[in-house]
Amino acid sequence: MPIQQRLLGLQAFTRRNQTKIECEREEKEEEEEKKKKWIPEEKRERIGGKEVREGRDWRWSQLLSPP
Repeated sequence: MPIQQRLLGLQAFTRRNQTKIECEREEKEEEEEKKKKWIPEEKRERIGGKEVREGRDWRWSQLLSPP
């Protein structure tokens, strides 16, 4: 009987671990999608570029665009 209980415990632990990994993967994918989204029009105008993206890209476009 103790062996079966250990096995059930191990299966439950593995299942929990797997769902945790899946959740982390989903969160990572959601974060990546958020980074890909465009900045709203009013923000874009304030920054000064028309095709400005969130993250590092907009800084580069600011540096490269003529004043």
